[in-house]
Amino acid sequence: MNYKKGDKVRIKSLDWYNENKNEDGDVELLTHVFLPEMSEYCGTIVTIKDVFGDIDDNVVYQMEGGIVW
Repeated sequence: MNYKKGDKVRIKSLDWYNENKNEDGDVELLTHVFLPEMSEYCGTIVTIKDVFGDIDDNVVYQMEGGIVW
């Protein structure tokens, strides 16, 4: 799913995170990794501040508050 600047998105719940994390606390998705540091945002609604590609042409989202995913 591709989001655009200004979209509001809800970060997955803490229950989802706890059920899906590996032994390092990461959740590996198809094109993203949900890192343990992101768990503090679980269940919150954030606004997409910027959208750009990384060196592998994956979509990267920067959200308000400096969150990058």
